[in-house]
Amino acid sequence: MFNWKAAILIALITIPLMAIGLSRTSVQKPEKYFFTLHLVVPYVGPGPEHDTAMQIKDDLAKIGINVEVHFMEKSEYYPRVWGLSYNKTWDEGGWDMDLGRFAWDELTAMWSIGCYHSSGMPPYGWNYFGWNNGKADRALELGWTTFNYTERLKYYEEFFWEIYRDPPHMIMYWPVIPFPVNTRFNVTAFAINLGWTAEKLEKYPTPVIARIIHNWHCLAPFYEIEPLPDGRRVLRGVHPADPHSLLPMFHSSGDDFNIGMTDVLVVKVPDPESNRAKFIPWLAKKWEFSEDGKTVTFYLRDDAYWQDGVKITAYDVEWTVKTILDPATASPMYGDYSSMIESVEALNETTVVFHLKEATPDFLGMVYGPWGNAPCPKHILEDVPHDQLMTYWMNTEGPTNEHPNYVGSGPFKLVEWKKGEYLRFEAWPDWWGWKVFGNGTPTVDEIIIKIIPDESVALSALEAGEVDYLHHYICMAASTEIPSLVERCPHLKLYRYGYYAEKFIGFNLHHPILNNRFVRLAICHAVNTTKIINEIFQGWAAVASAGGIWPDTHSLYPPNPPPPWDYNIELAKQYMEMAGYKYEYLEAPETAPIPLTVYVYSICGGLVIGVIVGFIAGRVSKREKQ
Repeated sequence: MFNWKAAILIALITIPLMAIGLSRTSVQKPEKYFFTLHLVVPYVGPGPEHDTAMQIKDDLAKIGINVEVHFMEKSEYYPRVWGLSYNKTWDEGGWDMDLGRFAWDELTAMWSIGCYHSSGMPPYGWNYFGWNNGKADRALELGWTTFNYTERLKYYEEFFWEIYRDPPHMIMYWPVIPFPVNTRFNVTAFAINLGWTAEKLEKYPTPVIARIIHNWHCLAPFYEIEPLPDGRRVLRGVHPADPHSLLPMFHSSGDDFNIGMTDVLVVKVPDPESNRAKFIPWLAKKWEFSEDGKTVTFYLRDDAYWQDGVKITAYDVEWTVKTILDPATASPMYGDYSSMIESVEALNETTVVFHLKEATPDFLGMVYGPWGNAPCPKHILEDVPHDQLMTYWMNTEGPTNEHPNYVGSGPFKLVEWKKGEYLRFEAWPDWWGWKVFGNGTPTVDEIIIKIIPDESVALSALEAGEVDYLHHYICMAASTEIPSLVERCPHLKLYRYGYYAEKFIGFNLHHPILNNRFVRLAICHAVNTTKIINEIFQGWAAVASAGGIWPDTHSLYPPNPPPPWDYNIELAKQYMEMAGYKYEYLEAPETAPIPLTVYVYSICGGLVIGVIVGFIAGRVSKREKQ
């Protein structure tokens, strides 16, 4: 028996309910974006860098930009962003945006030409954005060659404002680094020897820690380190990636700079008088500037040798600089060198003369530090074609079975490089500095640099006492975790270091969308940097000027820089509109037609349910009558 009344009643109730549910599902507003950009981040695992990238993704979605985030190890990041793919988009095997940084010398404008001038695009510099701004180029050139300090500040102020007007990147903040060190490694002993007091170290830690981070190989004679239980004085560090190059002329990142096996003409040490740093002689005993400032003569030591026993001479310096100035070499130092140096000549074994295109107050910054300008061994490399040096074994391999004796010139000799795991250096007893600055013998027997891309693994090694310090890239990535780690580890001491750097979202200006200045300005106003600094980094970052490539502690920071980027979604949308993107496209209509299928499915579903219920109700009624 079939109960028609029950079937009809259920159908009448079910059909409208199903129609309402299906219509809501079928006409739900789809998520729309104007376009998708790919953000590459050279970090893996959790931490502030990860959270910053996800914050950027969430922020840009508010203005109709979809961001796909790609976390990767530096070994994948550098070839994609800094290599020959720098001018390709993500879809072409390159990149769209990145989380990047530039680090600076605190005394000079060194590298500003290579990083921002149109002549500094890879492989001749670090302008991987592809920024070509004539006004910025001119301001950089004038700032580079002007000796009047007030005038220099004016030119760099113009440069800062040009970055604000036409951003090649969005400067988010200036990093503040928590630098934890195992107490067996007395990192401040050398500063005390140079005249710093404990009180001054407490008040001005940055100049001292900066030298540890950037020149620790040069300062080896001043170190104090407790022996391990086996009696060896071993300094153990962690880097996030293998070096990309061993020859200084090809150095392009902080993973390359801090290797410790090459000597330089001059170095910087913390200066207790200025609370900054100062240049002191190293391979060069002294130097002289001509009256017009366009000729610089260096007089080299006569007791410095390569690690194969061959004397270091002015001819090594001459060959190195001429090689960098050859475009075929593809040295990233080419942009800075070619803008400044006209020629170089060795007069004899100990005298080398630089002829400059224009006088510059920052020339010593060019020959300081273990990157680019450190002399290379002419007697080994002079027969290698310049266009093959980048791939030559001395740049890419280190010691091998075929070439077991790697020749450097610094206090430590590279004896083993197991890629992806570690580099091992042994003190070179014949280095001239042990006698000049110490008692004639090495103060550190061995340095081991472990390669650990994962910040959490690196922190665990530091906590367990397996390593003595972490590369500052790791410290930045793990800045919110390090203070609590130090609190629970009595063998660690924490130093706070205001890094001379900028952290930014880099824009690939070869991308057809990011080449639009208004799109970049929209992104700059859409990212909530205040939240990133206060909530994600928990104060381990400083608010930055929107054009401030170097922080306000830098000696060339201008008096009237641009303000920080204003987080303003409405203004960001205005810039998107100016770029040609209309928000009507993203707004779903208030009412949308319900598809015919909704009615068909509802009626059929209601009738089927009604029939089933009518049949069941009829069977129940029949049983009750029986």
